[in-house]
Amino acid sequence: MKYGVLVVTSLTAQPDRNMANIGDAIQTEAILYLYEQMGIQRKDVLKIDINQVNQYEGEYMILPININLSLNWIVNIFPLPSHIIPVFLGLSYFSAEDFPQGLADYFRCYAPIGCRDEFTLNLMRRNHIPAYLFGCVTAVLPRRWSCLSKKKVLFVDVPDSFEKHYSNMNILQGDIENVSHILRGPETSDYEYLEQTARTLLERYCQEASVVVTSRLHCMSPCMAMGVPVIPVTDNISPRMSWIDRFLEIYTPETFCEINWQGQEVFYEEHKRRM
Repeated sequence: MKYGVLVVTSLTAQPDRNMANIGDAIQTEAILYLYEQMGIQRKDVLKIDINQVNQYEGEYMILPININLSLNWIVNIFPLPSHIIPVFLGLSYFSAEDFPQGLADYFRCYAPIGCRDEFTLNLMRRNHIPAYLFGCVTAVLPRRWSCLSKKKVLFVDVPDSFEKHYSNMNILQGDIENVSHILRGPETSDYEYLEQTARTLLERYCQEASVVVTSRLHCMSPCMAMGVPVIPVTDNISPRMSWIDRFLEIYTPETFCEINWQGQEVFYEEHKRRM
C-alpha cells in the first residue's frame, strides 16, 4: 500500500506566463504533516500532480482529497483509477450548481464526503450523498507562534479597499511588508520549489509576524492553526469561507471600521484533534 498526496504546480502551460498559488502547496504541507503524525515519513509519500492523477498505474494508494475543483477538473479527474483509494477530507466544488449524476455513485462509494464549505456540503446532500463539513486541512497545523520579538505586520494580498481604508490610519505597530501568495515565473512548474517556498512562508508567519492581514483563505487558515494573530479582510465573503467564519470574523469594507487591530487568536486544539 502506498500513501499519496495531490500537488498542484503552474496554472498555465506557457513558461513565460507561468503562475502558481502557494496556497495549494500549503494544503499539501498540511497533509504531509498528518502523515507524519501517522508515522509515515515525508520521503515515503508519493506526490501526484493533479493533472496526471488519471495516469496512475501503480499499487494501491491512499490519496487524501482536500482541494477546490472546477467543473472541468471534477469531470476529468473522477472517477479516479481503480488502484487509488480516495479519502475525501475537504472537497470544495462550489463553482457549479451540480455535477454529472454519473459521479454520484462514485462519491457514494467513499462517503461520507468531507466538504470544505457549506455549498459543497449542501450539493452532496441534495444528491443523497452522506457528507459532513470538515473545512480545510490547513486548520490542523500545529500551534507554534510566539509573541516574543515579533515586529512585522504582514499584508498578504489585501484588497485595494482595505489599503484605501488603512492609508490614513496609524494603528498597527511595526514595519509593514506586503506579501503575495501568487508566484510567477517558469520555476512555478517545479513542485520542489513550491514546497520549499510554502514551508519558508509558513515559517515567516510564525517567526516574523506580530499580525497577518490577509484576504487569502490559505493564509487565514494556517495562521489561525499556528496561533498567528490574523485579520481577515475581503471585498466579498466567498462561499469558500463558509466554514472558517465559525472561527474568525471576516471584515468587509462595511465593517473595516470594526476591525480588532490586535488580530484574532483562536485556540481550538480539541476541535483540531477531532479533525
